[in-house]
Amino acid sequence: MKAQMEVMGIAIIMILITVGVLFAVKYVFSQQPSSLEADFEQEQLAQQMVTVLLRTSAAPGGRESIQSLLVRCAADGRGEACTAVQRQITGIFQSTLDVWGMKYYFFVQIGQEQPLMSIGTPCTSGKTTGEQPLQLSQGIARVILEICG
Repeated sequence: MKAQMEVMGIAIIMILITVGVLFAVKYVFSQQPSSLEADFEQEQLAQQMVTVLLRTSAAPGGRESIQSLLVRCAADGRGEACTAVQRQITGIFQSTLDVWGMKYYFFVQIGQEQPLMSIGTPCTSGKTTGEQPLQLSQGIARVILEICG
């Protein structure tokens, strides 16, 4: 009788240990990425998106890049090149950032002037920024993508 009680006690202890381990495993594997890791990924996304965007061809099989269209746009001051490049960039963002459910604000600015072009709405709270300078014949333009978060 005493031996049976000991076996039952050991069985109950083993069940409690198993339940504890299952809760611990569930907690460890269901954790969200740390805030620092998520911030780093979003910063990388913003910066890499701008870099890749500038090197993308403006038209399928075309030789002109979005960067060269932006340079022409800055030289023309809101001419045909601006319309073409804005249409291209909007299409790219619609098939990437919009699909991923991200809010963003993209703009090109020369000096402290009003943006030459902008897509999206300015972020009202936290944001991560990707920025790339663009050499013009007279000065530098900044190509900026803010991902709202």
